[in-house]
Amino acid sequence: MQEGGIGWLGSGNRRVSFYIEPDFDLLFDDDEIDSPTSDVESLFPDAQGRYDFMTLSKQTGLTARALSDRLWQGVWASSVVNDSYGSVRKGLETQFEVPAVATQPSGSARRSRRSSYGSWRGALPLPGNWFSISRPEPITDFVEREEKNKDRVRVLLDRYGILFRELILRESPAFRWPSVFRTLRLMELSGEVIAGYFFEGIMGPQFASPKAFRMFRQDSDADAVYWMNATDPGSLAGLQMDAVHGRLPKRLLGNYLTFRGSELVGTIGRSGKDIRMEVAADDDRITSYFGALKHLLYRDVQPQRTVTVETINGQDAASSDYLDVLRTMFDVRIDYKSVMLYRKTSS
Repeated sequence: MQEGGIGWLGSGNRRVSFYIEPDFDLLFDDDEIDSPTSDVESLFPDAQGRYDFMTLSKQTGLTARALSDRLWQGVWASSVVNDSYGSVRKGLETQFEVPAVATQPSGSARRSRRSSYGSWRGALPLPGNWFSISRPEPITDFVEREEKNKDRVRVLLDRYGILFRELILRESPAFRWPSVFRTLRLMELSGEVIAGYFFEGIMGPQFASPKAFRMFRQDSDADAVYWMNATDPGSLAGLQMDAVHGRLPKRLLGNYLTFRGSELVGTIGRSGKDIRMEVAADDDRITSYFGALKHLLYRDVQPQRTVTVETINGQDAASSDYLDVLRTMFDVRIDYKSVMLYRKTSS
């Protein structure tokens, strides 16, 4: 991010948007561009400067905890940002809080003091440099605003290929249906967008780019196996559509979906506790359908030490037909009705 022209921007309710630098002004709705609501000017000696955390601490005289709180308040008000995503990862690990430095009682062990200091320092949002955001000037000219909206539509079409109301409900306000629908109709008239009934089960207008329309007409790789988190932008979980109602899990962080081509072959709920497979245990690709479980145990960032599987297709995991498959992939320990999965140890 510091070298590639990609940035991130925080907004209310701890949401993060990513953008490439030329598209930065598209993130702000011209009807809602206001001065930052958080008091961040006093944090930065130079409004154009970038400062690491320790420099800001010395400049402001604030405690690490107070400075961290002020910075994150500014982040969620879209008025402060960092040129590294490492600061967000650190914040996620610590719930965006820095613990107060407790005064050790007389006679306490030196090891305890060092441990306390290590925990405190480990919670500091140290990566990268912090700086205040210069928001774009609002556009009042109708033609210019319409061109800006067309750029937003192009970003959405590059992301999804097809657009309909339910799909973009979770986008930021400037990218949601009420903001772009008129522009989509205008782009349809110019031939840049195609309107039609491309997929069943979607109520209301659907718009696609010509490139996406050609892709949708091609035969997809029916054997490609892939999985995604239920909260992924590409996931349809949680959308209010008859086509997916009751078929997909809730749009929660601990839920995963696995596909083979366009077919849903399995879901994992509650970070592995509940598994539902739509194929038999002797399927030729069965082990690849448990890729999300391997991710939970083997991922680079905060891997789980163990995954506890309680049910598979509504049955106690310990007596499931899929238990032998799991044994080929993980070290397995059976605990009455549930199954504990661990990283596979070399024999």
